[in-house]
Amino acid sequence: MDKSMGYEHGIYIKGLFPTALDVDKGHFTDSKTTFGAMGDSAFEYFLKEYLLTDGKIPQYGRMYKDAVRSMKQHMLRQIPGYDMLMLPPFDTQRELPEDYMDHLTCFVPGMLAMGSKTFNEPEDLEIAKGLLETCVFMYRTSATGLSPETWYIDKTEKYNPMTYNKTKQELKKLRDWWYEDDYEVNRPVQKIAVKERKEESTRYDVKYKLPQVKSRPPSLFFGDERYLLRPETIESLFILYRITGDQKYQEYGWEIFQAIEKWCKTKSAFAAIQNVDRDDIEDIEDNQIDSMESFLFAETFKYLYLLFSPPDVVSLDKFVFNTEAHPFLRRHWNWDKIINQI
Repeated sequence: MDKSMGYEHGIYIKGLFPTALDVDKGHFTDSKTTFGAMGDSAFEYFLKEYLLTDGKIPQYGRMYKDAVRSMKQHMLRQIPGYDMLMLPPFDTQRELPEDYMDHLTCFVPGMLAMGSKTFNEPEDLEIAKGLLETCVFMYRTSATGLSPETWYIDKTEKYNPMTYNKTKQELKKLRDWWYEDDYEVNRPVQKIAVKERKEESTRYDVKYKLPQVKSRPPSLFFGDERYLLRPETIESLFILYRITGDQKYQEYGWEIFQAIEKWCKTKSAFAAIQNVDRDDIEDIEDNQIDSMESFLFAETFKYLYLLFSPPDVVSLDKFVFNTEAHPFLRRHWNWDKIINQI
């Protein structure tokens, strides 16, 4: 793919590359863009190639920013009454979103968090948090504490940074000041909502309690109810914790680890789960699938380990993880360069 690709190549919205490409003609054959299955790694590598080369190839950075800018404008959805965001697949030709999201999309919060620091985009960090809350919500509201492969929510709204995560009362208060007699005096000062970065905690708070999870929205239901031991949510928890220092993300990860231990562990390995919303099966093995993907050890458990490790263990300032969780030393820290300076 190239930054110069346009409408003549089958692109309808700048930066949103469809999923299927005729490699002989150099033309996209469909109009569906997704940050989930079939499209995830492409968008992920725009940012990671930029970081890996220490920004020496600016095209990667431009392609990432174009993609995220269009994603926020066209694809991102908010769930009224919840601090959660959805990122469903999107038909770029008809400009229509789907009403589902898959677990593979849950790498996006980590990507956006890194991008927000790389390009000084504080809004992207808030979006990362909202998307990650959605991914974690699917774990915390299932019967087993494990996430399904896909979920559907048909009552969503287009993302609007002015209304996202605000109650009806808060929105009413924001409007009503205009009609007050002394509105020039009472008018609220409009500021960009930028939260300060928390310092890395030096001590773990053993008394930390997660807030009680809300009940599911009435329009939410699980599609593919399997849990396949996927790492994407854990990956984002690791990155968000490293960037914000918020212990909440460690606690989310600990809940997920405990659920994996309880429902997936077997005498010889770990099994995928047939239905994450069934905890009434007398024999746990009856809800297990005789299958374990290698990414459980290569990614899921690796990110869980790093989530509870000191920040200098595989530091994100020095390394970039590829999509299979293998760390690559960033160009700035290239050992040949360091050795030559000795």
